[in-house]
Amino acid sequence: MTQCCGERRQRFFPLMPMRDFRLADFCRGGSPIIKYYQMYTAGKYPVLSGKSLLLCVLAAAVLALICFYLYKKRPSEAAGRTMAFYRIGKVTQYLVELLVVLGFGIMFCNIAALAQGAWLIFGVVFGGVLSHGIMEMIQEGDIRRVMAHKGVLTAAVASSMVIFGIYYWDVFQYDEFLPKQEELKAVSIRSDDGFDYSGEDESVNDQMQKAMEQMARDPQVYEALKQVLKTHVGGLSNGNGKWGERLAAIRNGQESVNIRYVRVRYALAGGQIVHRKYLADYDKSRQQLMALYDSQDYKKTIFPLTVMTEEELMNKIEAVEISSIDNIFGVPGNQETKAEFLKTYRAELLQLSSETLERERPVGKIQLEANWGYMSEDGETMTHREAAALSNQEYYIYPSFVRTLALLKSKGIELLESIPSESVEHITVYENEQKRVIKDRGQIEKILPELVCSEIDDGIMSRMDDVTVDVKLKKDGQTEFITCIWRGDV
Repeated sequence: MTQCCGERRQRFFPLMPMRDFRLADFCRGGSPIIKYYQMYTAGKYPVLSGKSLLLCVLAAAVLALICFYLYKKRPSEAAGRTMAFYRIGKVTQYLVELLVVLGFGIMFCNIAALAQGAWLIFGVVFGGVLSHGIMEMIQEGDIRRVMAHKGVLTAAVASSMVIFGIYYWDVFQYDEFLPKQEELKAVSIRSDDGFDYSGEDESVNDQMQKAMEQMARDPQVYEALKQVLKTHVGGLSNGNGKWGERLAAIRNGQESVNIRYVRVRYALAGGQIVHRKYLADYDKSRQQLMALYDSQDYKKTIFPLTVMTEEELMNKIEAVEISSIDNIFGVPGNQETKAEFLKTYRAELLQLSSETLERERPVGKIQLEANWGYMSEDGETMTHREAAALSNQEYYIYPSFVRTLALLKSKGIELLESIPSESVEHITVYENEQKRVIKDRGQIEKILPELVCSEIDDGIMSRMDDVTVDVKLKKDGQTEFITCIWRGDV
């Protein structure tokens, strides 16, 4: 449940991992047909077992018998009425009114920039009176009876307020959920990188599963989880206020906080999978999150490349593209050559430490293009979700990745750590809606080494709070590329 005020933000269950409201996700459990279709399109191709099919047939037969019995039992004098069974009609009316009241409450809350609580109550009362009057007029067949049976209206309004209260005070502690470490079977933690990992886990293979199980037993990982939960700004913990009030203040510029989305997947000992999406105060949780880079298990849970077999490296990846500060390259050669490059790169990626991440700026970004038509020797294909996850993941090359850089150089690809100052005419810095043109050679030489490609955000746990810098070259006086500089270095 969300509100719109300047920009979209969450009110109830702010840690729900769903990126946006989608009707298909909402209706997933409402019909076996919808669920079957979603599983089919996801690449699972489910087939009902004989036992499941028999249960479905028996359930349909029982429902048919109940319907036939009620049809025969209905009073003959009710033939012209809206509801054949008067008492059941009031129960149905209550349920319909409850849904309408909840909808009106959310709708009026969403259109209000201020005093959301007052608008919610107004929406509940207005929706209740309107829906009750319509339902009574239909059932009674008399416009003068629009306010009859006020008990149904009272029950619908009271129930809706109880439901909103459960959301408001997080009675079931959805947003405060953190299992004990001994209850965790596996866990993964990652920053939000533009792809929704909150649904099924088709891309979790054996290596990744083992890595997540190791992380669940790591005290350092559990400490990072506690810190992220403690510092998230969208819910009730740590005195953050109801309905994301602190988050609203941050996004309206009333409070300055460096925030990052952090997604967590908990696998509990009982087999339950729980997903949460925290909007963490990154400055307070940064130390714990950055330390995770010293673990190879952590990298295996966030980088699909690190857990792919040699056969998958050759056949699941169609192409490898590298972006640098001044150009975009495609890794040349056949599939074996590309696989060899990726094996070299991932060996250095697995050794990447938090110290290196703090000290070095990336000199290039690797983007993989998945082979969407992949089929293994066993006839297994790559699902749409797996292919999208592989293509959307970004990998970064650092100056200390000497073997990777040497391999690229042998293929004629050289990644610049900075732009040569002699080729620059001037640079333009855009910050806080202000523009500064810098032509002084001394200043240009100081700034150039700090620039990074605008597509590079320092890896999965971004620290970039960037300022846009246009670089114009002498050769034609045109903007060749747009770069960024970290705000702390301005």
